[in-house]
Amino acid sequence: MDYKLEFVDLNDHVSCERDSKRRTRRMEHIGSLLLIGFCTLAILLCVAITVSVLRQFDVIGASCTGYNERYSNKDQHHVRTGADGKNADNCGYQYTQEVHNETIIQTSEFAICPSLSFHSSNAILIDLYTGCTIFERGAEEQIFPASLVKIMTAIVAVEHIQNLEARIHLPEDIFPSLENANSSMAGFRRNDRVRARDLLYGLMLPSGGECAIGLARYVAGSEEAFAQLMNEKASELGMTQTVFRNATGLHHEEQISTVADLAILLEYAVENEIVHQLLTTHRHSTRATELNEGGITFHSSLFSRMESNVLSHGQILGGRTGFTGRAGQCLASFAEVHGRQFLLVTVGANGNPRVNALHIEDAFTIYNAIHCV
Repeated sequence: MDYKLEFVDLNDHVSCERDSKRRTRRMEHIGSLLLIGFCTLAILLCVAITVSVLRQFDVIGASCTGYNERYSNKDQHHVRTGADGKNADNCGYQYTQEVHNETIIQTSEFAICPSLSFHSSNAILIDLYTGCTIFERGAEEQIFPASLVKIMTAIVAVEHIQNLEARIHLPEDIFPSLENANSSMAGFRRNDRVRARDLLYGLMLPSGGECAIGLARYVAGSEEAFAQLMNEKASELGMTQTVFRNATGLHHEEQISTVADLAILLEYAVENEIVHQLLTTHRHSTRATELNEGGITFHSSLFSRMESNVLSHGQILGGRTGFTGRAGQCLASFAEVHGRQFLLVTVGANGNPRVNALHIEDAFTIYNAIHCV
């Protein structure tokens, strides 16, 4: 019998065993990763469902304390058209809540805390892109508009004066009544002749009463006739609760509006290139006049009362201030917050703005309270 000896390479055997163990470990590792992946997806799904339920009951998403009341969508407010033609129907889900005569309207993108405290008695905040009203306080209540009237004065003047380089006479008789009423003045002299453009800056930056009446007489022949043009424009814009009686904003018992109407006015104003420039200018120097060879330099009554126009997540872009004893401190402004433009109108803050500019303080408070949801 023949025997045949075969030699086995032990190294090959060991190598095969080692490869088998590697494959086993690799499969175990892949299995572990798949298990972790499935578990992670399950957790994320559970979190998403939980967040959705909690938001529906408003436990989260309001970014403020003490706000656990549920929204109601039974009240639909007036539709506003944004700069791009969109309206409240484009805002996504819209919820309304009444809190102490304040209305908080939360869209799918932005909201404001209903417990927010500020000085003004009436306010409205609007997202200019969508036209959504984010917040209202007494938006439809009758108020006195003070110098926010001058926004309409500027609009009517700009739309009726073809040549803004035209010189306009400021007759002596317009000054005594303004001085007796303690009207703010731009600083032009009696019987001076001033460019229409410089009168517009004098109207909007230092709130010059002589500029308002000078423009009104140039356009319509009298301040009364000019006020009629203002009312016609208000009617055209849908400002149904507004009546104008003068171009200056000096107190008149019949000169009334609402912050909702004034928001319509401001929204229209910021779309006008010239008026937008007036509202956003910090400083302007006039051309020389017959009675003032050096011209006059104006500073915005809004920006000059700010240390900075920078907000927590944006900046205040422009606006128009106002004040009378009956109207309180008023401000119509617009700002960019979180990359989106918002419009804010506030009235009725108490106190003297030269001592404590509460209307501007309120603007910072409200704009800084806007948050994404």
